[in-house]
Amino acid sequence: MKVRYVVIMFVWFVAAVISLFALIFWLGLYSYDIGTPEYYSDDDNYSYFRCDLRSYTVTDKAIYIDFEHNQRDFYNYFVISGKNYDIATDNNIFACLKEGETFYVSAASGYFGDGWNYPVVSLEHDAVTIIPYEQGKQNVVDMQRDKEEFAIEYITVVGSVLGAVMAAGGAAVIVILVKSVKKRNVDKESAT
Repeated sequence: MKVRYVVIMFVWFVAAVISLFALIFWLGLYSYDIGTPEYYSDDDNYSYFRCDLRSYTVTDKAIYIDFEHNQRDFYNYFVISGKNYDIATDNNIFACLKEGETFYVSAASGYFGDGWNYPVVSLEHDAVTIIPYEQGKQNVVDMQRDKEEFAIEYITVVGSVLGAVMAAGGAAVIVILVKSVKKRNVDKESAT
């Protein structure tokens, strides 16, 4: 009988530890999205600068661009995605994406979970606006707001479920311990 209680307590302990690590993992995975809409809403976080195209890759609804530039606060990797991708393709971006072409970019130096790629909020080529600043910035803010809402909702749900599992396991352990103590007291009384 005692072995059964020990096994149940051990299983609860393992479940609690796994739940705790899972919660920490999900917090780490999604918490970077919290607060990003405010960051991307602030015009002071953006820089406007000249870049030369080195290379680019197109995926479904995203263009990953390697720009050469002289900005100290930026690496070379930028992304045009979401509604800004639609705007850029509507404005014929692929006609001017050639190695060595010069562009003017507006981007913020933070890249919160964007894979080290800075979201492009405005893009110009040969004095032609491909992505207008105000619209591009609003699209990035909206996309980050959606990510933030998902992160908060997901972390809340995962935390609640894991908390419920830990609470249920803890309650089961308490019930088992109470029964064990009562049984031990009954056994002592019947032995005397």
